[in-house]
Amino acid sequence: MRLRDLVHPTPVDQFLQEIYGRTARLFPGDEHRFDGLVSWETLNALASWSNFAASQLRVSRAGDLVPRAAYMREVGSPQGDVVRTVLVPQLIEVLRDGATLIVDGIDRMHPPLDGLARRLERTLRERVQMNAYGTWGESKGFDSHWDDHDVIVLHIAGRKEWALFGPPRRAFPLEQDVEENPPPAADAERRALVLTPGDVLHIPRGWWHTVRAVEGPTLHLTVAVPRATGVDLAHWLADRLCEHEVFRADLPRHLGAREREDHRRELAATLAAVLDDAELMDRFFAERDACAAPRRRHSLAAV
Repeated sequence: MRLRDLVHPTPVDQFLQEIYGRTARLFPGDEHRFDGLVSWETLNALASWSNFAASQLRVSRAGDLVPRAAYMREVGSPQGDVVRTVLVPQLIEVLRDGATLIVDGIDRMHPPLDGLARRLERTLRERVQMNAYGTWGESKGFDSHWDDHDVIVLHIAGRKEWALFGPPRRAFPLEQDVEENPPPAADAERRALVLTPGDVLHIPRGWWHTVRAVEGPTLHLTVAVPRATGVDLAHWLADRLCEHEVFRADLPRHLGAREREDHRRELAATLAAVLDDAELMDRFFAERDACAAPRRRHSLAAV
């Protein structure tokens, strides 16, 4: 399975140029679209056998995280390691009460999802992470919120309503921002979509949304796609401005207004010349790709 299979019948180029990061879009699919990718059996096996990292397994109910001690036990091993065991009966009781089970980074634990993640990364040219969300009963795990990355939703089982509130009032909000991304206005348009097995939904960064299970149990995956912004380019560029003497020089704090203005003009002219390089963005992307942490794949039989 590849990106083209998720956005069919829309061509991949059209998706990347007209939809991706710009607008929400539903891509309906056959109920067997994700057969063999992930299932309830996958979650059963992970819950039974995995030693989850401290933040990898979460349970949310009515917008709040359930204390981990309610469904997980941490004990020390003779070697001094911390072993985390899911208390399945206790977990089931919490979930029956309308909670949502979240497995972060499930693509790192399940080979079919790791394969899909690799193919998506090759096409999108960005690092992705997949999380799984299982909900029992007609409930919501989180209050209305927005994400600081683009999201591609793969709906696996049950029926779930996604209420979308349109483009954010602050365009392209960031997690570390100088202003908040304000919630939707009282009269904001609300678009309700009910996802069924096989559906794919794309939600751009910053779009407020609410998710509610309407016929369970429900299971869906989210593909989180953090994308490079102009701020990332500026951070990358800052480390390279030391090539220029004017940027290495001390700022003229104790000189007069004329000297400070002359220095500012020289800084501005140098920066403008650097930004005027037509290949600047290509070099940024090339270095970003080269420095991306690889997805490891081993073959112990070949050792």
